[in-house]
Amino acid sequence: MRSTLFVIFIFCFNFIFSQTDTAKAVIYFKQKNTIIYLDGKKIESKKELRKIVVGVHHIKAWAPKCDLFLDSFLVKKKENKFYSKKLVYTDSYKIYIAKKRSRILTYTVPAILSVGFGVSYYKVYKDFDKKINQAYKDAIDLETAYNNSFSPQEFESNYNDYYQKMNDYEELKKRQIKSKTQGVIITSALAATAVTMFIIQLTRKKTVYQETPLLSKITPGIDPINKQLCLTVKLY
Repeated sequence: MRSTLFVIFIFCFNFIFSQTDTAKAVIYFKQKNTIIYLDGKKIESKKELRKIVVGVHHIKAWAPKCDLFLDSFLVKKKENKFYSKKLVYTDSYKIYIAKKRSRILTYTVPAILSVGFGVSYYKVYKDFDKKINQAYKDAIDLETAYNNSFSPQEFESNYNDYYQKMNDYEELKKRQIKSKTQGVIITSALAATAVTMFIIQLTRKKTVYQETPLLSKITPGIDPINKQLCLTVKLY
């Protein structure tokens, strides 16, 4: 009698589950090394269709630096379900990244400005070189014209033009020296600031991001109140 009941039970079991409808689904998370559990069973993230039972499915996923992801989705009969998600970074990781960027900017910004100002002042210096050379050439030409003057009017005109060009030449040289001095002072100050801030950051204790893999402390279970699938988190 017992053997007969057992055979009937096996037959019914196989019949029921052989009639279970299936579909296909792509389950993919953009973060690498994402740990995924589908209905309590660990699966891999793939951009490939896989067989899946028709109905509601519960999924949980976690990746380093990200919040735990919990969701449910419905798969219909003969459906190709595409389930793609991107995990969200934890608040603590966002704070860590913000502090790290701020620490780097404290010395990279002065360094970049130092290079920028240095290049700018170098261009200004070279522009002054061109203007000075041109002013000197014009002055030499006027000096030649002045020496070859015959009439009093021509002599006076060339004399005034020559000394005006010489004054322009001397003024440009003074402005070039002043610009060079300013460039050296500002560029050196920014470079010194960058080096100082870099040394300060080296002496400070670096911010280290630490986390505990969430899924290692989470176990699936049944909520005793509403009898639904739930997760139990160990806080110790």
